Amino acid sequence: VAISTPLHGSHRGALRRFGPTKLGGHRMLPRYTQDTKELKRELQGEHDLSTAKARALARREDNDDVLFALENGPAPFAVVHLTWSGKPEANGWPKFTTYQTLARWTVECMQRDHQDYVAS
Repeated sequence: VAISTPLHGSHRGALRRFGPTKLGGHRMLPRYTQDTKELKRELQGEHDLSTAKARALARREDNDDVLFALENGPAPFAVVHLTWSGKPEANGWPKFTTYQTLARWTVECMQRDHQDYVAS
């Protein structure tokens, strides 16, 4: 994973429209975060995300799930569960789920996470 400059300025605007700052449990991240650096440290060469340029966009507040925008990845967006080990992880880690659009992430992930967040 390469630490990239901003991939598309439209991601931030889209996130604001879809509402991670509006629904509890998620928050937008600044352009450069430790999350992106940690992802690079955790990935091994055989991981499906290892060749993607990634930029952290939002983080779930009650666990280590981070939404990344991907360039040259298996999909434009992925939620990755970081382990924060600071080193390459075993095969299959870190776990991730891909999304083709921010709208799909909102419906399939963020809204479900919001329900979990307010229930806890």
